Amino acid sequence: MLTSRYMPPPGSTSFGREMNSILAILSVLAFVLLPAIGWGASSDADIADLQKRIATLEDQRDLLKKDFENKKNELVNAITAQKNQLDKDANQLRENLKKKCDFLELGAILFGSVVLISIITTFLRLRSFIEKSMRKVIGRVLHDRKDLILKLVAEQDTELKLREQKRVLVLTPAESDDIFFRNFLMGTGFSNADFQTSEGDYSDSEADIVILNDKDNLFDKGRIQALLRALPRRTIRFYFGHSRIDVPESYKDITAFANAPTQLYGNLMNALRYQSVL
Repeated sequence: MLTSRYMPPPGSTSFGREMNSILAILSVLAFVLLPAIGWGASSDADIADLQKRIATLEDQRDLLKKDFENKKNELVNAITAQKNQLDKDANQLRENLKKKCDFLELGAILFGSVVLISIITTFLRLRSFIEKSMRKVIGRVLHDRKDLILKLVAEQDTELKLREQKRVLVLTPAESDDIFFRNFLMGTGFSNADFQTSEGDYSDSEADIVILNDKDNLFDKGRIQALLRALPRRTIRFYFGHSRIDVPESYKDITAFANAPTQLYGNLMNALRYQSVL
């Protein structure tokens, strides 16, 4: 036979093209040589030589094919190894990046903790400094104004005793009301107060101070004069209102006034202090 039929394996297209080219060349040579030799004159020796040459070419083809397969396998193995190495490097890079992120996160937590501790420490030191400074200032004020503070404390004690012990009688005309004085005396701590109308006999009253409640300007002026004279001598008369009243000369030292609510507490306490020494 002059030629052998060969089907290239899948994936070896380039190799197949090379083999086809070789076979085509062999065919041309055979076509050229056969007329010179002569078909009829061909001997068995010539045919055998030709077959030997073809077998040699086929062997070379097989060797080339095998070498191609080896090269292909080497290339595939190299590519696979390179890909595996790249995957390994990528995994290592991801692991290193994760470690760095974890380290940075830990560093941020540690840094935040240090800052927080520093803030708390600074705050505690500042508070301690402020407290010490305040104690010094307060101590200096107490030392410098000791007499004034003791006086104020004594006055507060005196006022507390007056509010708790002194008996207060509030007289109000029937046409008016005593709601203001009830709220005022209760709110300022007077615990011994009585409320009556202005009509009646109070010549034997045991009150320490009698308040004539004329806030609505409804108190009869003649009744005011009668009460100023009728109340016991040791009782302080206290007029609260907007009218001007005439006080007998002999009662001026035991009569007090207040024309506005802002004057009421101070004037009332001064009158009670004075009453305590009568």
